[in-house]
Order: sequence, then structure tokens, then C-alpha cells
Amino acid sequence: MEGGDAEQTLRFAVLGPVRAWRGDAELDLGPGKQRAVLAVLLLTANRPVPASRIVDAVWDDAPPANGTNVVQKYVAGLRRVLEPDRSPRAPSRVLTLEDGGYRLNVADLDAQTFESLVRSAESRRRDDDADGAALQLRRAVQLWQGQPLAGLSGRWFETARQRLGEGHATAWESLAEIELELGLYAGLASELSLLVEEYPGREGLRAALMLALYRSGRQVEALAAYRDAQRYLGDEFGVDPGARLQELHQRILASDPSLTPAAPSTAAESTPDPDERPAEYIPASLPLPAAPAAHGPPPFSSPPYSPPPHSGPPYSGPPYSSPPFHPPPNGPPLSGGPPVHVAALGPPPRPTASRVYVWMKAILLAAIPLFTCGTGTWVVIGYLAVRRRSLLNAVSAILYATFTVMLVIWVLQLDYVESEPPLVASDLLAFPGLFVSPFVGAVHTFVLALTDFRRPPWALAEAADLSAQMDRMRALQILTYHPHMALELRIGRPDLPRWFGDGGLIDVNAAPEYVLARVPCLTFEQITRLMLDREMHGPYQSVHDLVRRHPDLRTNYSALHRLVVIRTPTGATYDHGTDG
Repeated sequence: MEGGDAEQTLRFAVLGPVRAWRGDAELDLGPGKQRAVLAVLLLTANRPVPASRIVDAVWDDAPPANGTNVVQKYVAGLRRVLEPDRSPRAPSRVLTLEDGGYRLNVADLDAQTFESLVRSAESRRRDDDADGAALQLRRAVQLWQGQPLAGLSGRWFETARQRLGEGHATAWESLAEIELELGLYAGLASELSLLVEEYPGREGLRAALMLALYRSGRQVEALAAYRDAQRYLGDEFGVDPGARLQELHQRILASDPSLTPAAPSTAAESTPDPDERPAEYIPASLPLPAAPAAHGPPPFSSPPYSPPPHSGPPYSGPPYSSPPFHPPPNGPPLSGGPPVHVAALGPPPRPTASRVYVWMKAILLAAIPLFTCGTGTWVVIGYLAVRRRSLLNAVSAILYATFTVMLVIWVLQLDYVESEPPLVASDLLAFPGLFVSPFVGAVHTFVLALTDFRRPPWALAEAADLSAQMDRMRALQILTYHPHMALELRIGRPDLPRWFGDGGLIDVNAAPEYVLARVPCLTFEQITRLMLDREMHGPYQSVHDLVRRHPDLRTNYSALHRLVVIRTPTGATYDHGTDG
């Protein structure tokens, strides 16, 4: 094959891991630094890049002493991969050397295709072709296969990743706005829930999520989405939501009739022509997964199982199979059910404490200072200080204890004579203990107890849920940036002995059947299909990949994102040994 033919059949992807294909075969791009050099050339495709800029991007603050020679070595390796049939003395036509530096001639790059589809959608929208614009944007966002430039680190790649992410979020905001105008809101809420977690600072995505939930008849969840936005923006930036979100919140509270959904568009829901669908950046030897159904609500139960078609070779990557099935000693039975609502996986509803319960508690505690003549005030205030973790109340408890000690000292020095002795200065020691501790202490105790017990004891469940969320965030960060460490910590494997808490995450690529059965949004039939599919077609690369291969899971998209770890195999395996 000549260099020109190779150039025509080469395809590249950066909207996910950096990958390349020649025809239907994926290419082995070599070591990590060589992939990084290719990524720099791809992000500046069809333009010359000086070797010094490649060194700065790939090696950041620790460049090699002979950086230009190292870049030349990796460029030579890329030429062998991209043009294997090129004669050693023949000039390269794919990766050329010009006066300005190295130039990679790229005809098919997913990032360029994405930008082209977005521009086409903007043009169609200006021409009042909302259906066509929605179709183009939907094709654009389907090109994303996870985090762009996955596995590459450094300031240059972080900047590029942020730029690509901004384009991704902007495209989704436009798509959500158009589909909401067309009345295609039924299947949009689950996708937006995931995107809000990925881009929490984008108020446009949050507004679209609120509107999609409201139009789906889920007003309470729409209001909860606003509270989440308010809490996030306040905690992270110390600001309130913008005017757009606040106005939408007030309109939802008032059930504004103008928010009533429009009639669904039949044109946009029709299946696009196969020739117009974007080429997936996956090996053509593997069958393309079925595209998600129309934007209407997906079924709440799995269709009858039938093995997925498999025309290519079986998966031959790193071993990623489950351990032999053995039911846990105290685990739940392997059973499924209809998927639960996403809200069921959130914090439990906070019940309202009984007013009688609160007042009785406050009265009983306030009676202790009175019945003990103030000697027990410091104990009650100290208990409430510990319960509330209040330094001010702890100081008050110490002060009440001091009054009690002063009273005891005064009592011990009294001379019991029949005649009435005159008052002396030492008698003033008794005043705080006789009057302040019992009466002021009773009022103080009553006020503290009344406000403290308005927070019922079962509020601990909310604290536990918050702790689990923190554990999940920590585990997901480790999984993203240190995948080998995640394997050592056995994140997502509750069936293995471990000491690290991951907040209930489950790795669908490795967990056995009975562990997957604990995910409330998976039925037994879905679990069976999921496990067979991962054996035939390889492990799932992301949540997007999981839902794309199993469209019926779209109903619980957000729940799967929170509770299921999706791991790309890296050649490492779990340690199934027991902890000593």
C-alpha cells in the first residue's frame, strides 16, 4: 500500500483515548510518550509544529536533555506505524517535516468531525431547521467516547482537554435547548443528569435539566435540581444561581403554563438515513452497537434476551472475567425487579420531628437545673455542647461548673449558729450558684434543647449518605488518575476483602453476578445480558459505552453513573487473595 492510500484510510480519535485505525484495524500506537507526541500533532493537524513545542507539551517542566532527538525518535516510530509499507528511503506523505516543524496530514479526525457537525447544526438552526440541527448535534455528541485525551497528563493536555470539554458542553446545551423546543424531553433528563455531574458549573445544562424534569411531570425533582445548583455554586464559588436559573425556579414553583411542553416533533424522532449517521470511532471489525431508540421514554423492563450479533473476532484483550459465582453468606438473593427511580438512590427523605416529642425533650432537660438547684446545669449544657459541637456552649458549661464549685465552697464554710450572722463578702460566692445556675441555666437549657432536637436523630442517615458521596468522589478520582492504585484498593469490588471505602461503587467489568444484583436499577435479565456482552465484545469503556450497548438502561443513566464503576482494562488484574 502506498503512502497516499494509507493516508486515505487512516482514522484518528482524540475524543476519548488517543486511537488510530487503518481501515478496520486499530493500530498499536506504541508507548505513552509516542501517543502523547501523536496527540500534539493531531490537535494541530495539517499544520507544522516545531519540535520545541512538542517537547514543551509532552514533557512539561521536565524536558529531556536532547529533546529534539527524542521527538525525532518518536516521529520515526509513528511513521512506521502509520505507513508500514513505506520504503525507508521514501519520503513520508502522512507525517512530513517542513521548515516550520512536523506536520501530520489528517483527513479523518473525530474532533474535526465534531466541530464540522456543530457548525452545520448552527447553520441549520439559523435557517429554522430545528429538526436538522438536532440531528446534527446528536451525531456530534455521539462521537465522544469518554474523557478526551484520556491517560495523558500535563498542563498542555489539560488546557486542550478543557477546551474540548467546553465545546462538548456547549453542544449539549444547544442540543438540549432544541430538543426541548421540539418536545423531545422524555429521554433527555437522564442524559442531562450525567452531564450536570460532569460539568457542574454550566448553568445552561442545569436549566435544561430542570425544564426536562418539569415537562416530564417530575416537578419535585426539578426543584431538587435547583437546590443542588444553589448548594454547589454557594459552596464552590460563594455565589447564587444566575438570573436565568432563579427565574426558571420561580416559574416552576408557580406552575407557569408557558412551561407546558410542546407537541413532539415526528421528523426528529424518525430514524435517520444510515448513510447520514456518523462513523463511530471504533474498530469496524466489531459490530456497531444499536443506536438508542427515539427520544421517547425507554421501556421499564428489558426485552427478551437474544445474544448480540458478533461478526468480528472474539475479544482478545487483557483478561477481565468475573470470579466463579458463589453466593455471599449474607448477601441478597440474585433477583431483579423493575428499575427504581433515580431519586430513590439519593438521600432518604427527611421526616419532620413531632412537636410533642421536641417540647417534651426540652422541658425534661430544662427541669434538671431546677430540681438539682443548679448543680446539674453544667452537665446538661456540657452534653448539649458535645452534641452540637459548640465551643461557646462548652465555655458556658465550664462557667456553670465554676458556679457550682463556688456554691459548694460557700456551703462548706458556713458556721451553723442559732443567731443570724451578718452578710459578708464571701456570701456573694453563693449568688451565681443559687440563682444563675438553676434559673438562667434552665432557660438556657430549654432554648438549646428546643433548637437541637428539631433535628431528629434519624438525620444521621443524611450524614451517612453524605459520607458515602464523599467516598465515591474520592474513589472516582483515584480511578481516573491512578487506575493501577484503584485495582490495588479493589475499588468497585465489594466481593473481595478490602479496607478502602468506595461509597458503594460496583465495577460492572469484573464484579460477579450477585454483586451486580445489588444495583437496584439492574434486573436479572439485564445482568445476564450485560455479562455475556462483556465476554463477547470486551469490557465496557465508559458509562456512555454501557448505555450505548444496552439502550434500555437509559432510564437509570444517572443511577448507573453514581453506583457503577466503568473501568478500561490496563493490563492489571485484581488481587483475589485474602487480607492477612
